[in-house]
Amino acid sequence: MKEMDINQLLKKYESGECTPEESAFVESWYNDAAEHAEAVPVVTDMAERKEMTWNALHVPEEAKVSVLWKKIAVAAAVAAIALCVYFFNASKGGRHLEGSVATRALLNDIAPGRNGATITLANGKVIELSGAKKGVIIGNGKLVYDDGSALSPGGRDGRSPERGNESIDPSLSRSDISPSGGERSMMLTAETRKGQVYEFTLPDGTHVWLNADSKISFPSQFNGKERKILLSGEAYFAVVHNAKQPFRVESNGQVVEDIGTEFNISAYGDEINVKTTLVEGSAKVTPLSPQGGSLPQGERGAGSITLKANQQAILSPLEGEMPAGQRGVKKLRVTDSNTEEAIAWKNGYFRFNDQKITAIMLQLSRWYDIEVKYEGTMTEEGLYGKISRYKNISDVLKMLEKTGLLHFKVEGRRVTVLR
Repeated sequence: MKEMDINQLLKKYESGECTPEESAFVESWYNDAAEHAEAVPVVTDMAERKEMTWNALHVPEEAKVSVLWKKIAVAAAVAAIALCVYFFNASKGGRHLEGSVATRALLNDIAPGRNGATITLANGKVIELSGAKKGVIIGNGKLVYDDGSALSPGGRDGRSPERGNESIDPSLSRSDISPSGGERSMMLTAETRKGQVYEFTLPDGTHVWLNADSKISFPSQFNGKERKILLSGEAYFAVVHNAKQPFRVESNGQVVEDIGTEFNISAYGDEINVKTTLVEGSAKVTPLSPQGGSLPQGERGAGSITLKANQQAILSPLEGEMPAGQRGVKKLRVTDSNTEEAIAWKNGYFRFNDQKITAIMLQLSRWYDIEVKYEGTMTEEGLYGKISRYKNISDVLKMLEKTGLLHFKVEGRRVTVLR
């Protein structure tokens, strides 16, 4: 086994690529550190903490340990230093580990999502966007990160080319974004996978925050009478208003048109309702027929509504019998909204406000990229809570367990909800 630095060892462990010996030693020191967390003194000098940890794990020469096991011990010591740093940071935040139960939870823990997305260009090329960046600006036949740095060649590794402050990806040409030298527009697609979020500035300057497991399609240039976006999943829009060229978002049975607006749309295919929450300005929401056109006024579920700030439009299936030609038609209603709850994801936290566990676990499944299973009859009670989305999943599950209504079991990337 070769010696390795802390990042290599922990990356190998996280990805499941450690040898049995490496895994055993990482877990051994992990368990030891957790079980003695209460005894670890608070040391504000990190150099002193590292030295203390190293001294505690040093294998003396006279121990006559084989060269192989010495090297393993070195790797384990490096891992333990990282864990010691973790406990130091945890103690600063007031968190305490409680023996083996906490140890098992941490060993099975799942890290939160992070920045990441892809863009599919007009010619079919797929660019993997850098997770080290917050967003991308699209326009004038160019793609650049929002800090002005270039996309790397091919867009695969997220690193800017070593060529000064160049702002154009050398692997892209104008025809990648829009053919014929930009004379006409073609559709581009920006997409996040589970466990990813990203920000996009569209060709008209409109800013879009894309939540996990979501997709928008839009033209490389906004020509014509409207600026039309297709959405699947969830996104927050800060629209650059232009009355002469309305901005419209079509998503899962409805169209939202801005009237000087910031709004959030949640339109996941695995959820019954589509929710449009207005934060600023006003917006018109129109339900669509199963054939794609807007419904005539007077039809069940038909009719546009105009939202004001702090209102939410909820599009849901019609109940009862429907005329044969209206299968799939939905109804639209307006409620006062809890804006904080609706856009909590954009602001970096979960906000559960009288939500059932199944709805909560849908959010967690997208952000932590997990499979969810249920055992037993689930509670129908609404749950409440607020916590950072950048906590490991164990912190979120512990918060939910405090209700006394639920328990959780984490096995790999599967979380089982127990009554």
